[in-house]
Amino acid sequence: GETGQVKRLEGQIASLGKWAETASRRVGRRRLEELLSVYGLLTGRDDVAVKEALLRMVDLCGVRTEPGEATMNDVLVVLSQLDALFRSHNLTEVTVLSMLSEVA
Repeated sequence: GETGQVKRLEGQIASLGKWAETASRRVGRRRLEELLSVYGLLTGRDDVAVKEALLRMVDLCGVRTEPGEATMNDVLVVLSQLDALFRSHNLTEVTVLSMLSEVA
């Protein structure tokens, strides 16, 4: 029912927020923005609106420092986590945008 949908939506938003915070602390916002572009190109999910929505989630986390360096392992971990997030929640640009608009 509707309660189940709300709980699922809350779980998806929590997962997005947790990923955004962890990823931005690991590689920084600037690198994360580039990684979102790379992920979009690799997967065919090169949607500007989704990228913008995810970057807004990163900004909401309040992480302001950029790490000095990010290793290739850091990059791969962030990309892998992003891919797992999309797959586990069956996220698409439509669900990401609708989730964020329902929160507002």
